[in-house]
Amino acid sequence: MDTNTNNSDNLDKRQAIIQKAYEVFYKEGFHAAGVDSLLDGTGISKRTLYKYFASKEELIQAVIEHYSNLQFKALETYLADHSSPAKKILALFDWLSEMVATRNPNGCLAINAKMEYAHKHDAIEGQSSLHFSAFYELIYDLCKAAHCHDAKKVAKQIHILFQGAVVGGQTEGNPEIAQLAKGVAKSLLEQALH
Repeated sequence: MDTNTNNSDNLDKRQAIIQKAYEVFYKEGFHAAGVDSLLDGTGISKRTLYKYFASKEELIQAVIEHYSNLQFKALETYLADHSSPAKKILALFDWLSEMVATRNPNGCLAINAKMEYAHKHDAIEGQSSLHFSAFYELIYDLCKAAHCHDAKKVAKQIHILFQGAVVGGQTEGNPEIAQLAKGVAKSLLEQALH
């Protein structure tokens, strides 16, 4: 077997572990999910799991990164239908509203990780923070592209609104929270674009 095939098999197995862990952690939570439930039905042994991940916490970091990549790919597709940067900013809230209404009964995995591991594991908290930072950077780039006055401040305000809508949607399961936040974001943008 050549090196490329070995590398491909290793990446496939590693990705299979991440995908299964993503599904289990999302459904059961990080602390509640044991290693046995992560491997159930995969044909992957504990030995193989620990070949790719030194600890459950290292696997959790990989799962958060995987989740973040999935979210941003879905968001990129969703925003492609909106023409202007300002419309894309407001569409973030529509996307969130749809997530709460149809696809995401367990909330934001990065927030879940941040809450479960607050002050307990810096690397997991850090990986979660990278997810939130990436949302801020997206909003900031869109604010700059829209030529908002004081784009950093406006981006921070909209990011705070978005995070609040994520948490509100997660705790209440109400997609209207994102729409209420969108109304405030629209007012902020109107002021910043005059």
